[in-house]
Amino acid sequence: MTNGRVGRLCRTLALGTLMLVSAAAPLVAQPPARGRGGPAGMPADSAQRARLEREFHARVTEIVQRELKLSPEQTRQLETTTQRFEAQRRPLWQREIQTRRALRGELRLGDAADGARVDTYLRELLQLQRRRLDVVEGEQRALAEFLTPVQRARYMALQENLRSRVEQQRSRDGRAAPGGRGAPPPPR
Repeated sequence: MTNGRVGRLCRTLALGTLMLVSAAAPLVAQPPARGRGGPAGMPADSAQRARLEREFHARVTEIVQRELKLSPEQTRQLETTTQRFEAQRRPLWQREIQTRRALRGELRLGDAADGARVDTYLRELLQLQRRRLDVVEGEQRALAEFLTPVQRARYMALQENLRSRVEQQRSRDGRAAPGGRGAPPPPR
């Protein structure tokens, strides 16, 4: 894959992510609509967000399948594996966000900050980073069962580029997350 193709793919993925994030973020902030409902009694805003997420997921899957030259079976296995590891990653990101907020809150106290609490938060952040690395290693072992090393490397590069672009956009939008950077990407 040439650098130009990788760049175009990253721009497409980033644009899709930004569209999803931009469209879904206001929906999350709004209270559920009364009297309007989506499928199975789901509020209309939730239904719209779910639809946007499905469309985005389908587009990303199509791009990944094409760029990595995946067979239909590899695509199915990739989706299953990604969902399994995303379910492990998501609570770690959420806990990290909570811990960083608590740490920032304590540090805002200046000289009155509780050193023991700060130490606890720092140790927890390191543990969370180790656990995230364990998840990445486990995911790579699982991916190695059905992807070639080249496909895994390309997939990892696509993921990193997408996360980086989402973080940059969120930072510009003022939605900070772990480490002062943008929040983790939406679930895949």
